[in-house]
Amino acid sequence: MENLPATSAINTLNEILRKNVRSVDSVYRVGGDEFVILFPSTGLDMAGNAAKNCCTGYATKTWFMEKQRGQFQDNGQHRA
Repeated sequence: MENLPATSAINTLNEILRKNVRSVDSVYRVGGDEFVILFPSTGLDMAGNAAKNCCTGYATKTWFMEKQRGQFQDNGQHRA
């Protein structure tokens, strides 16, 4: 059985990461909850700033969950 809260959280994290990198950067999910971001032709300072933006995007995310039929489900009300 799929863990719906975890799947929702991982999908939301993927969206946050993609919104906080440039169009030339690549975000990959490589494991259960592990991601890799490739920053081509990017210096350490610029990559560090992008990583900070991703962390800020995650840290400031408001998560709304509601219980349905014994499972917690994302109700789609997000604030990034």
